[in-house]
Amino acid sequence: MSHRIDRFGRVSLLLVLAALSSGCATRGDLREIQYEMRRLAVRQDSAFQALMRMMERENAQALDSVAELASLMFEFRGEVNNRLLAIQNQQLVMGELVGQSQHSLALMTEELNRQRQQIELVSRQEPTDTLAGGDEEGEEPSGAQFVDADEEAYQSLMQLVDRGLTGSARRGLELFLEEYPNSGYAPAAYLHLAEMRVLDDDLEHAIETYLTVPDLFPEADEVPRALYQAGLLCIAIDDSARAREYLQWLVDSYPDHVLVARARDELDKIS
Repeated sequence: MSHRIDRFGRVSLLLVLAALSSGCATRGDLREIQYEMRRLAVRQDSAFQALMRMMERENAQALDSVAELASLMFEFRGEVNNRLLAIQNQQLVMGELVGQSQHSLALMTEELNRQRQQIELVSRQEPTDTLAGGDEEGEEPSGAQFVDADEEAYQSLMQLVDRGLTGSARRGLELFLEEYPNSGYAPAAYLHLAEMRVLDDDLEHAIETYLTVPDLFPEADEVPRALYQAGLLCIAIDDSARAREYLQWLVDSYPDHVLVARARDELDKIS
């Protein structure tokens, strides 16, 4: 645009010079030419000012765009860094938990193996030798050693449960029930194992585990709770028939138990 304005100015100047050189220009012509020159100068100034304003607006918009882009890049970089730090922290926590679980499981497996060897050693001894040794040296019979062994193993498993290491606890309970199927702690171990399977969303297997308690240990104190929990899980999977069976079993067989009132409430809901 500025080139075009300069061209108009040069053309006007040439016209003036041509008129003066020809010697035929009148005062009126000169005034008209002067007016035209002033008009062109005004137009040139207006155009120049408009051009400058347009360039200023474009520069301002460009600067705003650059600033906005820089701000977005800064925020994005900060968010990425925060996410990376969060992922690293999660990896550290998971690594620590896995390490603890593996260490606890290794200790528990070692202890169970030691107890198995001890039981095998005791079982190979002659009964008379065992009794004689107990009388002479004041040692406990082999049955007491077995009880102490399963109690120690069970208490170790409860420490895993209390620490929330459900994976290690579940595997440990399975090993415990294989090694000590007739232990006095077996009914409670079945209850805890069923809870672990509920946490794994293995509800059918959890129901079977709960029902193992009344099947194998009908006189155990854990039977009412096992029946109640099995009934609740059957309600959860929309199996009302089995739920009524287990809850009614509890109500009929253990009428004075604290869970009977809750069992009756559940029965009323599904009737």
